[in-house]
Amino acid sequence: MISIICISNNKRVYNDYLAKSLFTQRSCSYEILRVDNQNNQYPNAIRAFNSVIKEAKGEYLMFVHQDIALEDEYFLNKVEAYFKDHPQTGIVGIAGVKDRHIYSNIEHSLPRVRVSEDFLTNEVAVNSLDECLFVIPKQCLQEHPFDEQVCDHWHLYTVEYCYQMKKLNKDVVVLPLKAYHLSQGDFMNEGYYETLLKVANKYHKDFNRIETTIRSWSTHPFMLKLNIRYLRYKKARMEKHG
Repeated sequence: MISIICISNNKRVYNDYLAKSLFTQRSCSYEILRVDNQNNQYPNAIRAFNSVIKEAKGEYLMFVHQDIALEDEYFLNKVEAYFKDHPQTGIVGIAGVKDRHIYSNIEHSLPRVRVSEDFLTNEVAVNSLDECLFVIPKQCLQEHPFDEQVCDHWHLYTVEYCYQMKKLNKDVVVLPLKAYHLSQGDFMNEGYYETLLKVANKYHKDFNRIETTIRSWSTHPFMLKLNIRYLRYKKARMEKHG
């Protein structure tokens, strides 16, 4: 069984996208654990996840955004089957990056746009996954929990977990599954930069770069800070000049 965990701050969006698409799923039992955050009760995603993880009855935990629609009626069945056939896998998702190339069958935005130019027909091992949807075996998460000290905002918790898995020699994989994501994706703000610095500091001795679906970041402290300073400067100029 799969436990589906979704932080939601808009019940209409949740019902129109994620919940509606779950009704079409076949050949897999699941439960839904919706975390209501419409009043901003939770300071970060990990705190919200941890509020329900202990209640989860599933062997696999799927963390998913409220504006995701699954577009394969056997989506959950295929996720479950993949883990059973590949016990060394630590985490799977539907969008990821390796060597600055994005792998995904997702479409997003209105009108619809493909995330990647390539259409996947097989799974792909990657360096990190997008946070819109990812799945972790419950036992793996119990043994290796999310790092709230590093990810104490709403960003990069999936990326951090992927590198945690890579350090443990567990596989990080994108599955060739179709989905639609209403949002255009994540954005970089001060919370993002603060978390990025912590993630890079945690892994700079193990990895030269931290790859995300937004961009690839050097884990060298000086280079990373210089890159962030440049992006802040660039953003400030754009805002100043409209």
